Amino acid sequence: MSQMSFPLSGKTAFISGSSGGIGKAIAKTFAAKGADVILHYNLRKDGAFSACEEINNAHKDAITSSSTQGGDRNTPGKCLGVIQADFRSQEDVHKMFQSIIDKYERVDILVNNAGIVTKLAIEDDDDDLSVWHETMAVNLHAPLQLMRLAHGHMKSKGGVIINNSSIHGSRSVEFMNAYAASKAALDSLTRGLALEYAADSTWNCHIRSSVMRHMSSNNDGDDPSTDSSTKVKFFELDDAFEDDGENVVGTKFFGGNTIKEELYIPEEEEMALELQKVKPKRTKEDNEYNRFQDANAFGDDLARRAGEALQLAINKILYDDSTDDSVATWKENPSIVWETAFPKANNAGGNSPLMEMKASKDFYNKLDVAILSAKTIESTADTGVVEVRWDVGAVWPNPWESRVLLTGTSLLNVRDDKDNNIITLLKQVDKLDGNKPSDIVGSLTSQLSPRFWDVYHIGMSPSAERDPRLTTLSPSQLSTSRGNKGLLSSYTLSHLPPRLVTEPSLVDTNGRFGRTAQALPNHGFTTAIKTMGPNKEEFVPVSPIEVSISKVDGQDGSLIKWTVPVPPEFASKAVLPLPVIEEGEDDEEDNTSNDDALATSSANTPSKTSSPYSSRGPNTPAPEDPQSLKCNYSLRPPRLVATLSYAGNPQDEEVTELRRQLYQQVVENDGFKPKLDPETKRPVFFFWMNDAKACFTRAGGLGMAVYEWRADWAKTNEIGIELEC
Repeated sequence: MSQMSFPLSGKTAFISGSSGGIGKAIAKTFAAKGADVILHYNLRKDGAFSACEEINNAHKDAITSSSTQGGDRNTPGKCLGVIQADFRSQEDVHKMFQSIIDKYERVDILVNNAGIVTKLAIEDDDDDLSVWHETMAVNLHAPLQLMRLAHGHMKSKGGVIINNSSIHGSRSVEFMNAYAASKAALDSLTRGLALEYAADSTWNCHIRSSVMRHMSSNNDGDDPSTDSSTKVKFFELDDAFEDDGENVVGTKFFGGNTIKEELYIPEEEEMALELQKVKPKRTKEDNEYNRFQDANAFGDDLARRAGEALQLAINKILYDDSTDDSVATWKENPSIVWETAFPKANNAGGNSPLMEMKASKDFYNKLDVAILSAKTIESTADTGVVEVRWDVGAVWPNPWESRVLLTGTSLLNVRDDKDNNIITLLKQVDKLDGNKPSDIVGSLTSQLSPRFWDVYHIGMSPSAERDPRLTTLSPSQLSTSRGNKGLLSSYTLSHLPPRLVTEPSLVDTNGRFGRTAQALPNHGFTTAIKTMGPNKEEFVPVSPIEVSISKVDGQDGSLIKWTVPVPPEFASKAVLPLPVIEEGEDDEEDNTSNDDALATSSANTPSKTSSPYSSRGPNTPAPEDPQSLKCNYSLRPPRLVATLSYAGNPQDEEVTELRRQLYQQVVENDGFKPKLDPETKRPVFFFWMNDAKACFTRAGGLGMAVYEWRADWAKTNEIGIELEC
């Protein structure tokens, strides 16, 4: 490679807050251009060392390739080391920089990237304005201190300083005054120091205003420690990388997970990772959900046998699943009749649905099919007609990889040879959900265009698989709903097809200000997703996450239930894992931390009330533990719902008034009949968190939740009421 391929060759760059996100991306980019880099973190050492390992692996691979091909010796840069410092402490910052100079004798590029996001009403801060001062210390004072130190080192040798700011420096939102003020001050400080240092013509000062928020504490996703005397830690890399399989975070942080940061309590978050280590329950049945044994989904023997046989045949094509001798063999009659809205390839499979599926697998970036339920419509001694319900998910082969979801039913005429355990398909008629059951183009078109918020958060997580909503209702649907939407009504009326869902729930006694409903509970997770490193996993995000809050008769507190649609990739499995819940039992695991050289000291572990992200306020007592933890899968029946757009969260005070307005418009004015809870006999209200994505892997299930920032003007979320249908 030419020297121009590595314009930063011979330079040393220090990037603060580089354990993940933007900081990690900057470090990898600089290294790719030839610079040797030094990484920094406060608490999330795993992320920093993983990033460093990735950079050094790329460096080693380039050297090997260059030697093999006989090319020149110019290669990408390497990671020199990882350093830890708490930026709230001026002493830590000074020691950190001095350690770098003492060891490496130079810093040619300084990137001030570390920062914390604080979302807290000013009146909820304590009398000492602790959150305000901590935000200023990390976001403003530490960059200023590093710029002064770097200037003293660079002015005779040359160098570059880059400050990573935020759009909030010029545009603020409520409850983020400290963060916005710190970024506005950093913008102004950068311009001012650029003028002051202009006399030193050998170096430059730059500002970068990010359109994405910093999503981490000291830019590494952990709460700052409460011990200001934390020692600076510098680690050599010769023996630092021993892959322990953890790699990164999953259930802790990922991308734009702002709400998780606001509610972040390390002790509770670690519980999610422990799900991979807990002992199984006493019986296998308590620890898994067998879809084809669920009588609500597969209510008779022929339906169960046909559904299970068809799913296994599909899985062999899409996932190379192995044969199960206990499941009937699925075959297609050579003269099969197939009526479908799906296009058929001319030379693929003719009238064979399975062969067409195999051909489609090569076209889409990803294709998933799940048989959700089945029922026998009519049957004789050896034949029958079975109606199956399915979900089809696909990742479209366009640049932004649109994720589409189609739902519908198929009528299957089958011959059941029980003696040989074979089910043969004779005829198949497919219908899409909606008013136009054969309009495949219309069903796809609305899902192919890039979604604004997916583009805004690009690189943070893949686009979400959206739970389908049919907003154009058929006359029969409207007639059975007994209502008629008025011209001045502001709500949206939608029909939701049946879906497989997972439903974690608990009884919460902390009330509105505990904000328990705002994030998926740990007992709903069945795995932890690794989002970086050599064991990085693919996952499917789904949205929205639905929350319902209701009274509990005879108990204090409220029943909170989350309803999460299961993507067809995961739903295609016959047996789904259930989270292990062992309430009230002592934890027999050894939870003592390692005392090795890379371990974070116990002084760095924040308390439950020390987080600057928490909007509970620094003087608010720790929340009470939830009760009655449950989690299950179920086939959600078809639903008719009415919703109002809203910018806030499920336990905001405004939700009560919006519920009242929705009920007045839908029930009192337009005559729809609300569906009543069978126990409380009250209308069923719910909240859709459209700014949230629940992430699944096929092997492990629900493993992560991503909460993205959305502007208030977008009114992304929705408040809804369920209607009789």
